[in-house]
Amino acid sequence: MRRIRRHAPLLVVAIVTLGASSAWAATAPSNESVVENAIAQSPILARAPSSLTPALSTVTPSNLLNLQGSGMANDCNPFGNPSLVNNPTPCWLGSTTASRVVVAFGDSSMGNWLPVLASAMKSANYKLAAFIFPGCPTLYPVPGSVSTPLTVTMAAQCTKYRSNVPAAIAALHPTAVIVSRLATGWSGNLTIDAAQWRTTFARVAPAGAKRFMLMSTPNLPHVNIPVCVGLNHTIDQCSPRYNVKSTSHADDYYSEMMRDINSAKVLSVPLISTYQWFCQLGHPGVNVCPAVIKNYLVYVDEEHITTAYMQFIAPAVTDALRAAGFK
Repeated sequence: MRRIRRHAPLLVVAIVTLGASSAWAATAPSNESVVENAIAQSPILARAPSSLTPALSTVTPSNLLNLQGSGMANDCNPFGNPSLVNNPTPCWLGSTTASRVVVAFGDSSMGNWLPVLASAMKSANYKLAAFIFPGCPTLYPVPGSVSTPLTVTMAAQCTKYRSNVPAAIAALHPTAVIVSRLATGWSGNLTIDAAQWRTTFARVAPAGAKRFMLMSTPNLPHVNIPVCVGLNHTIDQCSPRYNVKSTSHADDYYSEMMRDINSAKVLSVPLISTYQWFCQLGHPGVNVCPAVIKNYLVYVDEEHITTAYMQFIAPAVTDALRAAGFK
């Protein structure tokens, strides 16, 4: 997929080198193009194929967590578990015998990326410590911010967890800390958003640890994407969209991408862009992040990504992480 020149600023690639040794074998240069071509060829004006992975019949409320990356962190999910709220403990993924530790911190947005990160870090000989609390917003609150926990019950647990997790992370002496947040739930004020990121990194990234941001993934607010697909609508009707002229921060993925880019620039933190693994950005007149790519159902709801699709894009993401210095 060719990216037209006006979108070039969106491609922000992390280039910080974490170490000299590499456990990564050379990867095929076509990994990125395989994903981008699949996205470009998604028949957005057609209905979804009858055979999807995962199958629509499996996308049930009781199974949602198992179909997305956060399901890999069930054993260390603090919600409803006072011992993990008071004493945050990560799930260990990647190369669990490695000496170098990378921390993945965040809400279910970071949970989305666990299948890819676990595979990539194993290949690069890093131990991945996943501190994932679905429903507890990634970014620490600052005056004027609007991110709040999903429920009143969760609010107290989230506040206590936030106060306890920095010490748990610092005790691991991580080489790097990667942070991601959901696209939704922000004030629309870029200054406040950057302040939240600054506060969050100050809390969860110990001195000496490299800091990385993963760009937010697309979302379609208030629409259950699998239900939409199951009602036999066209893929286009069930897909997140973006508008490069958008001034709305509430419902447009483009503005959320620009928000992340702004905060990364203000903080001088490497941002690993992710839009190119989901959206047809760069194709004039096509402003869609398809709900179905190849035979993969991309979303389990309005914003969480299926593990199946994450596994499809894993080689391209691994290449990007390698370029970011994880080697």
